[in-house]
Amino acid sequence: SGTSLTDEDRWPWLRDIAAWTRRAADEQTSTVVTCSALRRAYRDVLREQVPSTVFVHLTAPKEIILERMAQRDHYMPPSLLHSQLATLEDLQADERGVTLDTRPAEEAVVAQAVRSLAP
Repeated sequence: SGTSLTDEDRWPWLRDIAAWTRRAADEQTSTVVTCSALRRAYRDVLREQVPSTVFVHLTAPKEIILERMAQRDHYMPPSLLHSQLATLEDLQADERGVTLDTRPAEEAVVAQAVRSLAP
């Protein structure tokens, strides 16, 4: 609807995702979750139940993101991108993860992500 979610909107589904990853970890099953865990507090919730959670932060200049959004039928209107970027808190040194530039070809970014997640 073009309205940003509030933290109160996010907490329940972040906790549900964390619980799901905990169940999968208990079954020794790897998981991949895609979501806009923009703030450290959101990522903290996601790793509460599985402290070994690793984040892959995909990044690109705002202009490129807007161009890509315009090329597909995206659920989020481009008008919300500014607020998303303003909310974004980069991964911190004590967070397990990697930040990847998405300007290279998709296959190269995926390969880099896989390499970064390898034990």
